[in-house]
Amino acid sequence: MKESLIWIAPEIKCFKYNDAEKLFKAISLEKKKYVNKFYFVYINPNFKELIKLNNFFSNIKFIENLSHIISIIENSKFTYIFIDGFRFVDLIIVRCLNSKKNLKNKFKIVYIQHGRYTKLKRKITISNHYIKKSFFYLSFFIRTIFYHPKFIRNLLKDENAYIDIGFIYNPKEYWLRYHSNLKIFFKDYQEINDKDFYKFRIKNEFPKDKILYLSQTLVEDTRCKFIQQLNFSDNLKLLASKFKLDLEIKPHPRSDINLLNKQFKNYYFLDDNLKEFEKYRIVITHNSSLAILFLENNIPVIFYKLTNERLPLGLDTHPFSYQADCKEKTSEIFKKILNKEMNNKLDDLIIQGQKEYKSIFNYIHLFIKI
Repeated sequence: MKESLIWIAPEIKCFKYNDAEKLFKAISLEKKKYVNKFYFVYINPNFKELIKLNNFFSNIKFIENLSHIISIIENSKFTYIFIDGFRFVDLIIVRCLNSKKNLKNKFKIVYIQHGRYTKLKRKITISNHYIKKSFFYLSFFIRTIFYHPKFIRNLLKDENAYIDIGFIYNPKEYWLRYHSNLKIFFKDYQEINDKDFYKFRIKNEFPKDKILYLSQTLVEDTRCKFIQQLNFSDNLKLLASKFKLDLEIKPHPRSDINLLNKQFKNYYFLDDNLKEFEKYRIVITHNSSLAILFLENNIPVIFYKLTNERLPLGLDTHPFSYQADCKEKTSEIFKKILNKEMNNKLDDLIIQGQKEYKSIFNYIHLFIKI
């Protein structure tokens, strides 16, 4: 029997940015060993999604319940199960596996933090994505309990989720406490830098007269209404024109492109595969974790408030961070950033080599024993 690596994600789009395939290849090369690799989603992709991503990632499978995971564990020499979030189904999987005492020496659960989380506040709004997600989350839970009725006793008995290995962002004290408040506990952990530091780079150049908008899935995830998002985008376009700056859009990997096209028709969208950003005068977003990459490279970031969610740790206190909640406030910040004094400050700081950061790839071989 061979060892197995399993990566479980909610939907097929997640594999555009979670580095699952790259990480599993790195483990195999490091250990000089062939292992079974499995990539699963618990939201069934539609035909269009499969066609679109077929060349990108062709071996992702849909699972209806936990039975297939348990079968792999039982038929493998040892199994590492990777998750990168604490969604409802993620925690059901972890807590159910925690109860499989007869298999406890045959697998370990690995958790990889994928962003600077904040507490989401959803609106009472229905979207197609929300309906689809809720249906598959509930279906997974019901099917898992149907095939493994003993799990329900464990779920009622112990609401904690115990993870063998956690790769968490710094500062570790904050993120350990954050996860423990969610009743997620790590037996072992490694502190790592934000993944965006090693996935992307900023060009060493003088700032372009451009604004970059880092879009998020606020509407898709029912965290704000589309009319709010539309008002924001209309104001942003007016400000870009007023200050004679080009506006470019960076879609989120899960963005509904149709919604973005309604807001930014005829504007330039960055390519999904882009790995190196230009040096922008201003970056604007809502509470995107990717903002830390620009802040750490001395690029001003405006966080425009569309929800009541708090900014994730490290984004609100950075010296290049600004916050706005209306067009007038945003315009004032634009003036402040673009004045001669600020431009000189930015230009003086521009020619600096980008810092080197430690990523999960620096540590994974220390924890995976195959």
